[in-house]
Amino acid sequence: DSTQFHPRLAPPAQLGPPGFMVEHALVVGGAGDFEPQENLPLLVEAFLRLQDSALADQRPLRLLLAGDGPDRARCLDLLQQAGQSHHAWLPGRRPELAQLMRAMDVFIVPATGEADATLILRAMASGLPVIASAVGRNAELVGTGFTGILVPSMTPCLLASAIGDYGRLPELARRHGARARAQVIAHHSLPAVAQGYMAVYDALATRTGA
Repeated sequence: DSTQFHPRLAPPAQLGPPGFMVEHALVVGGAGDFEPQENLPLLVEAFLRLQDSALADQRPLRLLLAGDGPDRARCLDLLQQAGQSHHAWLPGRRPELAQLMRAMDVFIVPATGEADATLILRAMASGLPVIASAVGRNAELVGTGFTGILVPSMTPCLLASAIGDYGRLPELARRHGARARAQVIAHHSLPAVAQGYMAVYDALATRTGA
């Protein structure tokens, strides 16, 4: 639904605990059911690497992970052990996912297997560049160097590097995000899907003489 999921039209809302949303922050986002195959702890590892990089000296870094499941506790433990809990917000499963995505600057899909295509398309419709593991159908949705970046699975250092590229080059992030939304509007929005179905029906009707 490209009407519900759309880019932010104003500065991001003041979401999360006090001090979470700060000016000029790079908000690294993700969402899911925190199942092992979604590999969200890898995203936490990449985020912690970024906090130890030169990028953290240039702009504040924040992590927003929406959803709940078995790996959520592990993500929280990793953040606490690193002393970075105050730079992250894991609000659990929330109904306002569209609003949360509008608070993000880049969306990460570190899954080790085929990811939830709907989640990727929602992020793209929200005008977010998507960094995803190069597995399954992700390459069909994420045009690396065009609407996002594909990275090898299970490589936190490369994932951190890809996020860092967007952090250092915000104009690149905006350009990829705009292209991502345009791709959704053209090929995956409700009107586009309906038009595709009608084209199939029309072709069948013409073939059968109906």
